Amino acid sequence: MTKRVLLISGLIMITFGLIGYLLLTEEWKFAFRKTARTKAWIVEEHFWHFGRGYYFQEVSYEFRVNDKLYNEKFDAGRARGVQRVGDTISVEYVVGHPDWSRLYGFY
Repeated sequence: MTKRVLLISGLIMITFGLIGYLLLTEEWKFAFRKTARTKAWIVEEHFWHFGRGYYFQEVSYEFRVNDKLYNEKFDAGRARGVQRVGDTISVEYVVGHPDWSRLYGFY
């Protein structure tokens, strides 16, 4: 009986953890949907002071799909390196819903 309760409790915690992750990271937009990749270019960047000499960078990018322009942002931080206006990046977007996009990689 106790093992069964622990197993069920564990499964419930994993389920809620997964749902929380999908909602907080907006991964739900990409789950089980067809995606495509394209080149994007950085159009704006801002550095924000985060304390004790640390800064993070908020980067805005644009890309075109079917002759329509889309915009989105991401946080660069130290792990992703400093980005500059005019740099190109690779983005992934949901086919049929290109306003849902995310950073895929760097060139």
